[in-house]
Amino acid sequence: MNMDVRNAPDAGGTGSGRPVKINPNAHKHDSRLIQKPGAQRALPRTMWGVITGAFWLAYLYLWTPVVTLVMWLLGIRSVASELYLRKHEVDPFLMLALPATAGVVVALLLIWAEYNRWRFAAKSSERRGQQREVGLDEVARGLGADAQVARALNAGRVSVLHMDPNHAVPLSVTAVTPTLPAQPFPPTAPMPRFTRQAAPGNGWMVVLALATIALVVGVLLLVSQAYRQMESSSPLQSIEGTPGMDRPALSAEQLAEQTQAMVTRLSDEPIKLARAIAAAVEKAEAERADAERSRTKTRANAKPLATNAKPRPLPGFSPKPPYPLEAQRHREGGLVKLKVQVSADGRALRVDLLKRSGHRDLDRAAVNTVRTWRFAPAVRNGKAIAAVVIVPVEFKPRD
Repeated sequence: MNMDVRNAPDAGGTGSGRPVKINPNAHKHDSRLIQKPGAQRALPRTMWGVITGAFWLAYLYLWTPVVTLVMWLLGIRSVASELYLRKHEVDPFLMLALPATAGVVVALLLIWAEYNRWRFAAKSSERRGQQREVGLDEVARGLGADAQVARALNAGRVSVLHMDPNHAVPLSVTAVTPTLPAQPFPPTAPMPRFTRQAAPGNGWMVVLALATIALVVGVLLLVSQAYRQMESSSPLQSIEGTPGMDRPALSAEQLAEQTQAMVTRLSDEPIKLARAIAAAVEKAEAERADAERSRTKTRANAKPLATNAKPRPLPGFSPKPPYPLEAQRHREGGLVKLKVQVSADGRALRVDLLKRSGHRDLDRAAVNTVRTWRFAPAVRNGKAIAAVVIVPVEFKPRD
């Protein structure tokens, strides 16, 4: 059993090679928090889930200004009226609350980013840093061979391992001289070794962000205070619509004339009101007398009602029941007999089924339609009375 093993050459270009390096971690990106959540205890896993959900809610909450902006764009005049025109001043709380809220959000995001960088800095440096040196004795112990096999592997670039047929242990090593290509490749410069430099401390970013927020809030406070002073020092006559301040004072004669006109108008109001009430009462009495004369004349000209033993459906007020579409599709038909109790004013008080058609849709359509019919009530001794009538409704499928 043979195995092909290749070692990288050293920086000097000789064939001796560098000592073999073995990564003690089998998986470089083995994150127990992400790939193996079951290996974590229930309490930390639950806490991290709650924290993640809270930050997702905060992220969704950050989209509310966009929704607010769209609402403002759709109602700019309402916003201007609520924020400025109602009191003729800018709301200082609004000018301070929105920037302060944005600043607090930025500060929280920066603090969270710095905390994560500090938390994962050690693991990241361990994963990306230089690997430890492994000696020949450790290589020999790992292969289960003697030190001579380890030295031979370290000396050659391409080697063939002769394995024990019964055990997976190398017995000897044969160096293989690689064949040169027909057209040699141009020499390449050696790759520089990766050295991780310590990231510069960026704690000054948090300080700068907090200082900027404090500066913005201070400027807004100064602007708001100056604006309030300007509004308080300006004369009231400059505000349009201020009562009594944007017009000259009245003279004594004009004031006396206006007072006399007001007194006269107030003294005439009760007289006008009494006249209006009297006219309204007279008009109502005349209308009531006319209505009484009309009713008397109608009763005198009315003919006595003809005797009618049973109620009859009134033409124009008894439409034909609609034919259900499902019944038409299946060519269903039949006769429905209904027992209708009719009131003295011709309305259907109660509708009962005497004979069913055998199809529920047809019965329901007949009952619902007859309930809306108007009837000529039954008359006995010249007086309309309540009675019962049998109404047949037939459904015939069309050809």
